[in-house]
Amino acid sequence: VQVNAAVNRAMVQQALDWLQPQPDEVLWDLFAGHGNFSMPLAKRSQQVWAVEGDEHMVASLQQQAQQLQLPLQARCADLSGHDGLRDLPDPAAVLLDPPRAGAAGIMQELLQRKVPRILYVSCDAATLARDLGALTAGGYRIIRAGIMDMFPQTHHVETMVLLERKAKRHG
Repeated sequence: VQVNAAVNRAMVQQALDWLQPQPDEVLWDLFAGHGNFSMPLAKRSQQVWAVEGDEHMVASLQQQAQQLQLPLQARCADLSGHDGLRDLPDPAAVLLDPPRAGAAGIMQELLQRKVPRILYVSCDAATLARDLGALTAGGYRIIRAGIMDMFPQTHHVETMVLLERKAKRHG
């Protein structure tokens, strides 16, 4: 649930436009919260894994997905480490929307999985820069970036960055 509904709708639409989820792809929504991105992704893909650390939010996600008959699996896992992701199927794309602390605990898992596309949604420039540094050092390149002013007349903005794995050059 976001305070600025109009900006939130624009963020969700931009996430869908940038990620271009395909019906046959496995997608992960990490730090899924109440499903702000998970539900729209599940309307476009056959398998979405929404991972969140709060059990009540996970229960809400599962209930919503059942009511809407969406192909969404909700899982409660501590995302400060990557243990909660080990048995998930390899994703074609990952959407990250971490809290201010960022997503440092799962960077290694994303790099090991060689996820083709990552969309990082951030509310903190410092942790975003740290995590993007790990991803770009690990073989990703930034394709698109933009900001959305979720809370006008404050310093708080939401940043969205789309990354793709660099293609290996042969020869």
